[in-house]
Amino acid sequence: MTWTDDDQVMAELRNWLVEQGLVVLSDTYDPDHFGNQIVELARPIGIRLVRDRDQWRIDILGLDGAWSPLVHWLDSTVGSRPQSLSAAEQSQLLRGRLAEIEQRANRGDGPSSTDDIGGH
Repeated sequence: MTWTDDDQVMAELRNWLVEQGLVVLSDTYDPDHFGNQIVELARPIGIRLVRDRDQWRIDILGLDGAWSPLVHWLDSTVGSRPQSLSAAEQSQLLRGRLAEIEQRANRGDGPSSTDDIGGH
């Protein structure tokens, strides 16, 4: 696997999340499937960093047990949903709005599972 700038951004985000008190529950890397990687963290909010075919995304776990892309959690706070965000943009948004997203998740005020396009 070739280390990219996006990989560095997500490694730094992972470290920052651990510093914020999240615990790494799993970290899987599959070199036979495009170098896909999934890192799951929790505090009790669940956050998943997903590398799928060289593209990174951040998913948040809702109270309903469904993973939803970060942009779905930001919909009401940012306005219209961006079509795609770089790894750096996602990292910056999560860092800046972690407490807000965590409060929404704890209230069960997340996106509905019917909005879920990236969760598996």
